Amino acid sequence: MKKSLIFMFSMILGCPCVIPAITLDELIDKTLAVRRMQFEAVTDMVCISEQYEKSTDKNGNIKETKKLIKDVYIKKIDQKWVVKEDFQEYYLNGVKQDDRKLADEIKEYHKNKKRRGNRDLTYDLLAPLLAENRTMYRLELRPDIADVEAFDCYEIRATATADIDTLLNYTYYIDTVSSHLVRADFVPAKLTDNFFFKLKEFDMTMTFEPFNDSVWVPYRFRIAGQGKAMLFIGVNFEAEEIFLYPRINVGLPDSLFSDVK
Repeated sequence: MKKSLIFMFSMILGCPCVIPAITLDELIDKTLAVRRMQFEAVTDMVCISEQYEKSTDKNGNIKETKKLIKDVYIKKIDQKWVVKEDFQEYYLNGVKQDDRKLADEIKEYHKNKKRRGNRDLTYDLLAPLLAENRTMYRLELRPDIADVEAFDCYEIRATATADIDTLLNYTYYIDTVSSHLVRADFVPAKLTDNFFFKLKEFDMTMTFEPFNDSVWVPYRFRIAGQGKAMLFIGVNFEAEEIFLYPRINVGLPDSLFSDVK
């Protein structure tokens, strides 16, 4: 009855949401329980990744576009996720490049990956919600229900207590029905600021989708940033990686990951 009254008054007053009937601790416990169940249910995953990058000048004119296609393999080994990426094709401004340029682009990819802390699909986005990490974050459950990717979601904000460029600030959108993570938006707690490069913006988003009733898989990763290189060259960049045709528990051999560092 109380929920019905809240909904009725929210409609009358024009409020697009209702107040979550759950506490922050209850929501965290449910979300981490789902995380644990999925970790036990999945042993490996295979998918195809299509990665798109675009850089523009300060007026929004496109300077360059890139597209990378790769096979992605993920496996749980010794209770930790390991990822292997097998690059297949590279396109520059819509034109397929030869193997030499593909090799050069792979080197650039790994260099950029190292700059962002080697974060990939094995990175635990929910780490700030773990008990051992909560002292490093201010956690807040927002009072509204958000409509995200066609799901009704609770919203949790995790803000780092220290301005350190190795920490991230997160906004989590948790499905109100399944307690799965639908989307995570995250930004560095402190942006890079030195002589060679100064970031003004660096926004990241990871979106997930249901694979079946109990397992959700990554669907899209986005980056958008703005900054200056060498104090005078304006840099605007966008990147999006889409994960297609996922398959889970296919029986990947450990030997496939023998060369993964």
